[in-house]
Amino acid sequence: MKTFAKRLPRDERGVTLMELLATITISSIMLSVIYGVFITGLNLYNKIAIEGQLRDDADYVVSRIMNKLYSLPFDRIEYCQSSSEGTCITLVNDKYVGIDQYNSLLDINPDKDYVDENGNKILTATKIELVETENGFYQFKIDGEILSTQANFKDSTITFQCSKEQNGNCSSAMIDIDLSVQHPRTNKTLRLASKFGW
Repeated sequence: MKTFAKRLPRDERGVTLMELLATITISSIMLSVIYGVFITGLNLYNKIAIEGQLRDDADYVVSRIMNKLYSLPFDRIEYCQSSSEGTCITLVNDKYVGIDQYNSLLDINPDKDYVDENGNKILTATKIELVETENGFYQFKIDGEILSTQANFKDSTITFQCSKEQNGNCSSAMIDIDLSVQHPRTNKTLRLASKFGW
């Protein structure tokens, strides 16, 4: 056993202070670079995810509005009288198409006004408006149903330019939806615009 112990080198110096400082310095530089790249990637991922969510919310709102516009026949379009400019439009159907209760015939007469039992003219209307919710967000509301999204549509507008008038009413128009979409986790605003004829 003594011969084996004599053969081992007797170098007990270990790591010098200079080597230790160099290792710590190199490691800290490497870790700060890796950490910076990781944080930048994470921030970019969050930004892209939020922007994608905002676009999805805007697409959802516009598609619901377009489905409503093209699913029912409307005779005229007008601005809501009790709302501020650019926040509400109403689509009105003046002509009644339905089954007359006194006979089983389908009565489609565009020149005839239909009235209910009280003598009031029957008309259907769809209201599309921008409203403020309880949490301070602005959301679109179609016929009393709020289109709930994660986005805030503050400063968005819905307007129209009349292209055809009949009897003083706008019977054909170009509808402009200018969306200003915000997310609660960012202070960035995404601006989107959509135009379609009706």
